[in-house]
Amino acid sequence: MNLDLLSGTLEIKENPGLDTFDPRFADIMALVEAADYTGAGEQSELVLQEQIYDIRIISYFLYGEFIQSGLTSLDTILDRLINVLDENLEAIGPAKKREKGIANSLKWLFAQLLKKIEYEEKKNADIWQSWLNTSHETVEQASEKCQKFQKVLGRTLEDLSGPITETLNKLKNWLDQFYQMVYKEPQAEPEVVEETVEEVVEQPTQTVSAAAQQSASASVPGSFHMEQLSIKLMTFQMLLKQQKYRLAAIVGDNINQLLVSFNPNEHLTTLFSPYLQTYAKHANELAVSEDLKNTLEWQCLKELYQTDLEAFKNLKENIELQTPFTPPQPAMSPTMQAPIAAAPQVQDDWGDTSVTNEQNDANDDGWGSTEDNQQSNQDDGWGSNDDVW
Repeated sequence: MNLDLLSGTLEIKENPGLDTFDPRFADIMALVEAADYTGAGEQSELVLQEQIYDIRIISYFLYGEFIQSGLTSLDTILDRLINVLDENLEAIGPAKKREKGIANSLKWLFAQLLKKIEYEEKKNADIWQSWLNTSHETVEQASEKCQKFQKVLGRTLEDLSGPITETLNKLKNWLDQFYQMVYKEPQAEPEVVEETVEEVVEQPTQTVSAAAQQSASASVPGSFHMEQLSIKLMTFQMLLKQQKYRLAAIVGDNINQLLVSFNPNEHLTTLFSPYLQTYAKHANELAVSEDLKNTLEWQCLKELYQTDLEAFKNLKENIELQTPFTPPQPAMSPTMQAPIAAAPQVQDDWGDTSVTNEQNDANDDGWGSTEDNQQSNQDDGWGSNDDVW
């Protein structure tokens, strides 16, 4: 489909839009009701070629393009909507109750877009796999266009923009999370790798793109705790890329504690997937710090992490954490797993000594009897266990 039909300056007509009783409109609506959105988009394109700009036709046309071209078209779709509403509002019909008609059509369009995205993500079939090949630059541009379009909606529709903005926020949040899934570090040229390593370490904040930091701060609107968790997830990724494993271990330990009591709903799986994959990949390096949690240095770094995250992220990991001293333990009985102690003896009226009941219990042969041990103690030296009398 030719999205350039909605670019540039659109011709303003005396009665813009398509008459409701026009048979072309009825045909397009029949295709929409039959869920043939590609067909509806193609029929809408024919109307737009005649320079008839109706917001209902435009919505069906753009959604048909999304069904046909997929996630890569979202950036252009948003760009054309910005051009239509911000630069060509007077050319858009129907003229009667224009703002209300625009609000209703855009509400339908973005609800359909979000519904389709969530469906394909849950289905995880061929379409979703093809979306995973989308460049992170394309996803970043679409996210930026969402934010720009929100401002246009506020100026154009004012109070009517509320429901659309809410759905648009959800779409932007999804794009920010999806960005983390498709983001790939730029490949450095082989001949300059050694020259740039030191610079990357000296300027760690440049290893994380602006869009990735923005996605961390805007993951769930209205949820302070979720916002902080998103920032911590990004911090963990950044520290591992800089090979600051001890600092990353502190962040990972805190995130793991939060995850024990946190049950993310279905659409948040894309947020935690990169963290869990990266944690598993570097599990051996992170495990080295498990024995260091009781050290003073670990506690100080943990306090700094919880107090000033920015200062923590910018630390150079030159602090050598020492494994705490563990005093030697007393010898353990292999059967009792407790310190071996001499059994107290008690002298009876005959001048003999015998072990206490506790020692008899310890000599129990496992069948509730101490007969074997007592017989051994009473052996008279002639191979007989008759009593001394």
